[in-house]
Amino acid sequence: MAVRTVLALCLALLTIGTAGAPAAEQRGVELLANKLAELKRAKRGRMVPVSDAAAARAFPAHAFYVVRIRQYPMAAVPPAPLAANNLFVVKPDGVVEHLRDARARSGFLFNVSTGKAQ
Repeated sequence: MAVRTVLALCLALLTIGTAGAPAAEQRGVELLANKLAELKRAKRGRMVPVSDAAAARAFPAHAFYVVRIRQYPMAAVPPAPLAANNLFVVKPDGVVEHLRDARARSGFLFNVSTGKAQ
């Protein structure tokens, strides 16, 4: 019961924090929050939208987010697939992909640039 209450409070705070955000960004935050809810202890992470003009021009249909797990003053151990800093992309079809390492990032860039994936 307490876990559900804390999770609901975290999701409510995320929604309040993005109340002034555009609809597409709001949708991306909700999709990412749902993805993180599947992982144990991932709710400790802080979602930060990547609002870089160059990324927006290069990938207009994609939304990028960094999920950071606190490391100071008291480090939190990230859940299994996550690291302290994580890059996620929300694709136009609503799929949330975790770009874990350089290989995943370069594969994503290659697929998007060649038109093999959205």
